[in-house]
Amino acid sequence: MSEKKLEKPARPRRIRMAAPRMQKFDPTAAEAVERQVYRIVRRSLMTGAILPGGKLSTRSLAEALGVSVMPVREALKRLEADGVLESRAKSAFHIHDLSQAEFREVLEIRLRLEGLAVREAAKNFDADKMRQARALDHRIHSSRTTAQRLERNFRFHFFIYQLADMSMTLALIENMWLRIGPTLNKVVSKVRPEETYAAHAHLLAALARRDPDGAERALQRDLLQAAEVIENQLSTSSADTNAIQPRVR
Repeated sequence: MSEKKLEKPARPRRIRMAAPRMQKFDPTAAEAVERQVYRIVRRSLMTGAILPGGKLSTRSLAEALGVSVMPVREALKRLEADGVLESRAKSAFHIHDLSQAEFREVLEIRLRLEGLAVREAAKNFDADKMRQARALDHRIHSSRTTAQRLERNFRFHFFIYQLADMSMTLALIENMWLRIGPTLNKVVSKVRPEETYAAHAHLLAALARRDPDGAERALQRDLLQAAEVIENQLSTSSADTNAIQPRVR
């Protein structure tokens, strides 16, 4: 009686994580590779191109950007030090999903910092800057996807904040958007676009008449109407993250 040949158990299929939607890497730039990768991924977090929860794979990012794994890993380690990523595996980093308590703290900081920025920006607005701001706002209205709307909303806000001419305040605002950017995906489909447009219209009107108090009130309206929607979708403690399949542009 012949012995049956034992079959080796099939190896589990390895699932690869896709890279997120992000800007292209420029190999001709004078900027160091690791710094450029860090800046690209950082902006993707701030603009909501990377979703809350889930993982980023160093290998997938390296392939998407056309660089080696090492500078990508170094950039992600820097973002881990910034408090927005967490390393749990050899080649993957988890995106931190804010809890309700963390979100409230970020919101309080944003209301103060961004309120300060729009107050100062109101002093520097002229007709040309207003045309640029209105054009950026109009692009939000014509957005066809969530990714477009978040990216264009980011550009609109930071165009205004940069006009405050307060570099340290701007850097602090960027740090808050680094934490809140992925979470903004939770609000886009829940808040009616008309509400965002109305808040922006009030902000632009206040900036046009160089009214710091009115600009700050309009900004608070914009942030608070989104905050109410977001907070209801967050856990009372930091949620465990699950794998996501973000997209490449």
